[in-house]
Amino acid sequence: ERRIPSAGCDYRDYYANLRDKLLGKASLAVTPEWAINVMRLLEMARASSEKACTIPW
Repeated sequence: ERRIPSAGCDYRDYYANLRDKLLGKASLAVTPEWAINVMRLLEMARASSEKACTIPW
């Protein structure tokens, strides 16, 4: 067992980045592809838990 430090971030950074992207001042920190992969991972975790098995990516 080991302790893993939490990320030093703030959810408001996401919205600041989105604003800056809309203003043409930055690129997206969280791409649509990244967001889809996170949703897929969460769905797979739920299905894995329900079926009590490992589900391949």
